[in-house]
Amino acid sequence: MLDDTWFSGACCAAGCACACFERFAHDDGACVCGHARSLHAPAPRSPRPRTPAYVYLRPTLGLCNRLRALASAMVLAEDLATVSGEPCRVVVDWRPARACGCELGDLFDAAASGLLLAADARTTVEAVAAAEALDALETAAAAGKGSREEARRFGRAARTAGCCRCVGDGSHGATRGAERIESFDDPYYSYECLFVEAMTFFYPKDAERLGGGGAGSDEPPALRALEADRSRCLSRLVPVDAVAARVLRPAPGRKSVGVHVRRTDNHFAVMHSPLALFHEALEARGGRSVFLATDDAALEAAFAGRWNAATAPKRTAVDGVANRTCRLGVQDALVDVLSLAACDEVLGSYWSSFSRVAALWRDRPLTVVFRPYADVDAAAREAGAVAFGLLERGPHEAPDLDMNRAMLKITSKMLDDGARATDVDDDPAVIRQLLRALRKTAEGGGKLTAA
Repeated sequence: MLDDTWFSGACCAAGCACACFERFAHDDGACVCGHARSLHAPAPRSPRPRTPAYVYLRPTLGLCNRLRALASAMVLAEDLATVSGEPCRVVVDWRPARACGCELGDLFDAAASGLLLAADARTTVEAVAAAEALDALETAAAAGKGSREEARRFGRAARTAGCCRCVGDGSHGATRGAERIESFDDPYYSYECLFVEAMTFFYPKDAERLGGGGAGSDEPPALRALEADRSRCLSRLVPVDAVAARVLRPAPGRKSVGVHVRRTDNHFAVMHSPLALFHEALEARGGRSVFLATDDAALEAAFAGRWNAATAPKRTAVDGVANRTCRLGVQDALVDVLSLAACDEVLGSYWSSFSRVAALWRDRPLTVVFRPYADVDAAAREAGAVAFGLLERGPHEAPDLDMNRAMLKITSKMLDDGARATDVDDDPAVIRQLLRALRKTAEGGGKLTAA
């Protein structure tokens, strides 16, 4: 962990221009340049650098996973600017992948949204260029194509250039009060450019544990203020015309409800958010106009017929897996997010960032349809096992149903220990317990069980 020691100039008494300026890096008896520790002495202290001018974000996984990370980056940049009194920009390195097969420019006007694209920033900002070079080197090392020591050396050089790679898991960073930052002493915030790779809310510290169920839920003031800021930042994103022109909005003067029924790619939603509970919730809200977003074509037809629900026309297959891989499919998904957000409230699926982001976009009330695992029927459990890990498999690869059933049993048992209908964000504690169970099973060579 970086400490409060900062150096400038050569750290080597012998005049070597090695890139290491931190005292603790010499504890192994030699500097990274290879000189003996006895030859080294710290240079005079330099003033601590100001807070960052750039938050370099590489969002990962699916569309709404990326939007959660982007909302965090935008709030963080605002808070950094408040502390430093100088502008802080968000640089986005949005890379197409199987779970989200499009560029950022296919969805949003970056300039109008106040964002910088990495391709534009890297040619003018040394720290941003260092962030990209560092990532390339670390990626090569992880793949066995480069030296990890080389990556570590370059990491120190990158920090000298003003870039620091942050861990995008919420374990580092400032704490945040009802308004803005309360404490801001983490060394990560002493570089010109912060490099973050994330798929969820990574800021403020422990952000995921804060939860958040949408407007109107029972939330402490600090979380309510954070939710409002996340919503404000998301609403600043300007969709491209191919998306904005297709968003459906309810007729004025009539209450509306947006319904998100997730099926083909989310095992928890399949089991814990059955269609019957959506029908019950809508019956309790009689007389409202309904917008439906779903990845199940058969369900869409039946649901629309029963509730006269509006749906946004799709240009690709209505499928939560196939339509992720191309630009048109992801644009269709964003149209659904924005159409849900235009409603007065959202009925969402359990464990789905899609429901969460749709409600958050305009800070709408979110009600997550939920039934405990003990009440899940055998057919739904089997459907959940088929959907488990769907995105991680190849297009013609059959699921390992025995393994999937066992993993579902473990995770659902954990979720039932105090699970709430508002637990729509990935719970790090649950994931850690699952990983421990998997490791124990692997070490023992036995079958995976919930014990």
